[in-house]
Amino acid sequence: HGSDISENTCAATGNNNLFGCGDIGGNVGNCLGNQARGSGDLCSGINAVAGNPWSCGANTTQESTSVTKLSQSRGGVLCCRD
Repeated sequence: HGSDISENTCAATGNNNLFGCGDIGGNVGNCLGNQARGSGDLCSGINAVAGNPWSCGANTTQESTSVTKLSQSRGGVLCCRD
């Protein structure tokens, strides 16, 4: 799920940052039952260790429009919502 209005606010619209469940990324307490994690600007929160497998483009407010996963490291599955 990728959208927010500010750094750590999960919302139904927008393209800023990525949100999901797991143990990688920053805490986001307002969605997914307070179990959500966020990517941070340009995937900095999910690329903190292990070779930077996530690529989130160059625009710090449009990560969900250009995200790709370059390797199997750092877990994760990309899923989308139309």
